[in-house]
Amino acid sequence: MRSDQPKLIDFYAAFEFELAEELEYSHANPMEPAPLVMRRLLRH
Repeated sequence: MRSDQPKLIDFYAAFEFELAEELEYSHANPMEPAPLVMRRLLRH
C-alpha cells in the first residue's frame, strides 16, 4: 500500500466511494504493492 492511500480512501469515502476488495486493478505494476480499488454506485 502506498503511504498516501489511507488519506485518499478517506477523501473518496466522503464522496460515497467504497473499497472494492474483490476488484483488481489490471494495469498495476507487478513490482509494487497492489493498489486499492474503490467504486461508487451510480443512482438514477
